[in-house]
Amino acid sequence: FKIRSLQHVLEGYKIAPEIAAHGASCSLFSDWWAYKIEAFDAIPFAAALLHDAGAMVCLKSDSNELMRHMYQEAAKCVKYGGMSENEALKTITLNGAKQLGLERRLGSIEVGKDADLAVFNGHPLNGYSRVELTLIDGEIAFQRDKTFKPAEYAQGSPAKPSAKFELPKQLGNSYAITGATVHPVTGPARKANLLVNDGKITQIGSFPIGGAAVDATGLHIYPGMIDAGTVLGLAELESARETQDYQEGGDFQPDLRAAIAVNPDSELIPVTRANGVLAVVTRPTGSVIAGQGALINLAGWVPREMIVVDPIALHVEFPSGLPFFSFFDPTVSPMSRGLAKKQRDDKVRKLKELFQQALAYEAGRVAAPKSTPVNPRLAAMVPYAKGEKPVIIQAQRHPEIREALKLAEELKLKMILSGATDAWKVADELKRRDVPVIVGPTMAMPQESDDPFDSPYSNAAKLHLAGVRYCIRSEGASNARNLPYQAAMAVSYGLPVEEGLKAVTLYPAQILGVADQLGSLDVGKRAHLVITNGDMLQASTQVLAVAIDGKMMAPESKQSKLYDRYRQRLQEVKDGKAI
Repeated sequence: FKIRSLQHVLEGYKIAPEIAAHGASCSLFSDWWAYKIEAFDAIPFAAALLHDAGAMVCLKSDSNELMRHMYQEAAKCVKYGGMSENEALKTITLNGAKQLGLERRLGSIEVGKDADLAVFNGHPLNGYSRVELTLIDGEIAFQRDKTFKPAEYAQGSPAKPSAKFELPKQLGNSYAITGATVHPVTGPARKANLLVNDGKITQIGSFPIGGAAVDATGLHIYPGMIDAGTVLGLAELESARETQDYQEGGDFQPDLRAAIAVNPDSELIPVTRANGVLAVVTRPTGSVIAGQGALINLAGWVPREMIVVDPIALHVEFPSGLPFFSFFDPTVSPMSRGLAKKQRDDKVRKLKELFQQALAYEAGRVAAPKSTPVNPRLAAMVPYAKGEKPVIIQAQRHPEIREALKLAEELKLKMILSGATDAWKVADELKRRDVPVIVGPTMAMPQESDDPFDSPYSNAAKLHLAGVRYCIRSEGASNARNLPYQAAMAVSYGLPVEEGLKAVTLYPAQILGVADQLGSLDVGKRAHLVITNGDMLQASTQVLAVAIDGKMMAPESKQSKLYDRYRQRLQEVKDGKAI
């Protein structure tokens, strides 16, 4: 028998010629990986390799959220492997129809086919585009609500794949990057040279080049992106507990420090770095007080070489009650609801008491240092309880956000809100209290069944309009590299383009208190640089080189090495040199 369709096909690229010869089509993810052992060799170049071998490729989602923006996933086929725009679009249109045997009715716009149409406000592979109207069999199935109006038309087209970019072999500590368009973020983009000395930016503009240089003519230079909420370096495989080191037992662990558990050899780090995310907050999770996070660079032999600020903040996950809808769900018993509420209230009470105990402990230590026994947990909480260092509180739904705001005000905490899918519902209160928000992930499902379908997408835009300080983060570890596309989705739904770029560069630096070092291309700041062939937030744009503290690196990783290896095998099969 013949296999019509192979599903997931995570390592199908390794035997791409055999799959093509058999005639099977492939349904795979654009770039998911590392969520389990058998996904650790999954690469985002797989679709392009299979296509080059002659196999038909379809992209799939396996996710209620991801299926909502498959057009953005298709754009990654241009980025990873250089597929044409038309072939990339086929992975989510005609190829799927062919796989199902429905190409006579679906998958392309032709006379006689079903009138199943999607109307965009820009090129479908432009990360700033969104769907305005859909028709199924000629009937309107969806029409976007017009009460919240962003820009009418999404400007721009997908980036064209670049030829291989070669870095000079010997750059040293001083070099210039020439001929590129510099995007400082703090000012307008302009064509200029950029000079790096001893890891710092020392000059931007027109000046004579007297030493080593990187020719970036026609390319773009951006500041490295900062992800303000990950477990990068603390987790390797989502399904393998043995590779996870971001959580300890117990609900209250303020003395834990993420920095000492970071694995510099994690394969996830170069994968993330290769897409322009050069610094992250890596943090403990899974407890009410999970511990203290650190801001780290994504390069270094040992953790202390990677650290920018340690600790950066205390991380609190505000206890959540039962989901709102459960109070109207007859299958959830009153006893279950009551028990859940009691457990939650106990955790909130204990959380409050620990901050108060930390202040009492500090007062006793100052008054009688010799007679006050050492308490590592309370000692760790002192600078946070005194409001000297920030407390990042994770809360998604608006009831928890409101309670967290009240608690922070009562305890006089230096609060930063994180997650905050419902932040748009309390934007005025966040503005009044001047609480900054780390929004993320943007690409998420609404919290309540009656929320607008696009409320997580437009969350950042509504906070921006309300004057709330904010930035955008990703959703963890293996896909932290997709941080720029979280920002692009926010742009699709109302955030100005320049704000989207700041949301993953300058704004996280400001919220985390490191804007004097990172977040923009300004003289005197660390040389965290990203060289691209287009708009950094676009899913089709290729990152060609990065620099961390001035050290220039090619965007190489486990994934790019696997791609090169199996692209060579494919070529050898085509040339008759391999079986």
